[in-house]
Amino acid sequence: MGREIWHLARLSFSRGTGIILPRLEKVPLLPENVVIEARKSVELMRKLEKDMGDVERRIYGNQKNMVRLQSVSSCQVYLKYREIHAVVSLLPYEEFQAFIEPSNSIAQILLTHYVALLALMAPIKSQEWAGRDMVQANRHTGFRLNGIWKNAPENMRRFLYWPMKVTGSIPGIEPYLKIIYP
Repeated sequence: MGREIWHLARLSFSRGTGIILPRLEKVPLLPENVVIEARKSVELMRKLEKDMGDVERRIYGNQKNMVRLQSVSSCQVYLKYREIHAVVSLLPYEEFQAFIEPSNSIAQILLTHYVALLALMAPIKSQEWAGRDMVQANRHTGFRLNGIWKNAPENMRRFLYWPMKVTGSIPGIEPYLKIIYP
């Protein structure tokens, strides 16, 4: 935990973050209906909280905050994303392996939500890369979560609907990036 706090402090106050945050002030917030759907999906996961381990609980808490901040500040969303990234990237090998294990249904659900939130962050992430090779948000990125859906126990699939909808993993539903940012 001490290592994580040090890493988060370094992320929050790094030179790069200081350059990026002013750029994020220009990024428009997500449409309210998208934020409401995200909020409902993350709140639905509350039913899984009693079965979450420490890592899952930390990631879930950060995802809840990230969704809450979607209608407040792109800067705060970006910093919360960086916190989730820090939690995962600082896991010891054994904990990381346990977290990404396909049989860990709760972690798989959290990962799908992470992917969906990341997909919605394309305009924010494009500002992170501004001035480098990737300046425009890639609105045609495809995320396929079908493998997670296929492996999920039947009673867990309801937690996957929103991430699959956002990423265009449901046949006939366009990915949100193509709808929100045509």
